[in-house]
Amino acid sequence: MFQPNFKPSRNSALGSLLLASSLAVAACSAETPQVTQVPPTLTAQVPEEGVAFYYDGVKTSITARDAAVLFAACTLNTNDAAKIISFANTTLKLQPPLTSAEVTGLGDPLKPAISDFTGDGTVNCSDAAVLFAASVVGSDANKINGFIAGTLKIPGINVSQTQLDSFFRPAPSGVRITIPGLSAGATVTVTRSDGTVIATSTSVSGNEAIFAAPFTIPFGGQIRVTPAIASPQPISVSGFTLSVFDNTTNPGSTTYFNFGPPINVGPVTLPVSPQITIPGLSASATVTVTGVGGSPVIATSTSVSGNEAIFAAPFTIPFGGQIRVTPAIASPQPISVSGFTLSVFDNTTNPGSTTYFNFGPPINVN
Repeated sequence: MFQPNFKPSRNSALGSLLLASSLAVAACSAETPQVTQVPPTLTAQVPEEGVAFYYDGVKTSITARDAAVLFAACTLNTNDAAKIISFANTTLKLQPPLTSAEVTGLGDPLKPAISDFTGDGTVNCSDAAVLFAASVVGSDANKINGFIAGTLKIPGINVSQTQLDSFFRPAPSGVRITIPGLSAGATVTVTRSDGTVIATSTSVSGNEAIFAAPFTIPFGGQIRVTPAIASPQPISVSGFTLSVFDNTTNPGSTTYFNFGPPINVGPVTLPVSPQITIPGLSASATVTVTGVGGSPVIATSTSVSGNEAIFAAPFTIPFGGQIRVTPAIASPQPISVSGFTLSVFDNTTNPGSTTYFNFGPPINVN
């Protein structure tokens, strides 16, 4: 498997790449090797430092010099470093000249897992040429096609901007629901059972309705697609299948109902359990937070991890409130709670426990 060792470089590195305008190579001959296919769903971007790309599923950056190595190897059908260096430096006119370390650092250049940039269903030297062109002139289809035909002198390669964008442009942000048959001008509205709107799509891309932020579809919630879909199919939302209810409940719309548990659409931020760091805390300790005089009990730790007492939910320690650690800590130290320092009161006020008092303003622990 190809193991990349690419290092990002600034775009100024591209300016040092000079190519002979008379270059003619048979990059698409039947004798050239087929390199490893990568699923075309992998996307890439063009950051400042070069072409961000996926090799073996790991996003990395590839410079024009790296791409030249892959292009040369595929064109010559060789992984011989000396031949690749000669081609890159003599024919491609790389400046500064390519070195052996730059070639060997890419692993076997005949076995890179590059994507099907041309979209013809086959990964070969044509795709290596597109990658090389993109690393030199950027991701504009006209520039790439012109570079391949005019500078590399390779006929028959013509890539579309749509095809290139699937690799060299970041995927649009947002939360998505896939709905077969969605029209380009459709609006998808998510509501509660009483019709209260939870979320509305901001745009449509193919069969995907895009929303600005994550949301939850409650039991009885609806997904309404306007205008109605001519032949609606069941849809899958976060692993749950929703069937079409009908096209008459909301005239002019196709309606899907959630008759199951709440469905989270998009990443869900799980609540973080509040913690208090108490040096010397034993693994079996219980930490209790109380009001003035020991009552009421405001919160009790659910577990201990190292010096961290973990609680189930946020709480507030009032003025005069206590933090009691049982069993007592042998050599207790001051503790910091939400930026407030609490000193040890003593180990005798509550026998068998170490007690900290809050003599300042209320402290929120979350």
